[in-house]
Amino acid sequence: MGKLGAFRPAGIKQGGLADCWFLAGAAATAEVPTRLNKNVHVDSRKEYNGQGIFRYFFYVKGKKVPINIDDLLPISNKYSNTDKYKKPAFADRSNFNAWWMPLLEKAYAKFQGNYDRMEWGSGFESLRQFNNVPLMRY
Repeated sequence: MGKLGAFRPAGIKQGGLADCWFLAGAAATAEVPTRLNKNVHVDSRKEYNGQGIFRYFFYVKGKKVPINIDDLLPISNKYSNTDKYKKPAFADRSNFNAWWMPLLEKAYAKFQGNYDRMEWGSGFESLRQFNNVPLMRY
């Protein structure tokens, strides 16, 4: 599947899902890559897990909620005129071949209930669930 790659804002490529609010929260948090360490289990930050199992954490009302996922990502056809070439249906790996964002997006989709529930949200919500800090709206 490729390397996980470092947590960097440049590692984010939006796909076919209207979850820019979530990706913006992930990008803002990844400005300091170690901030995402509290959201990704230490074993999921190391080399690629041969079993394809990853653990993530999000915060709800101050409590850390664990989410386990596998590495199977939803796919779609890359080109409309053939089904021979596939790509991830939602967030894609970065230009640096890092897979951390599609895996994080899948974990957040599971946390929310499914991918459909991730469409159209608030950047405040994703920042709060990543960082467990109160946010002020202006």
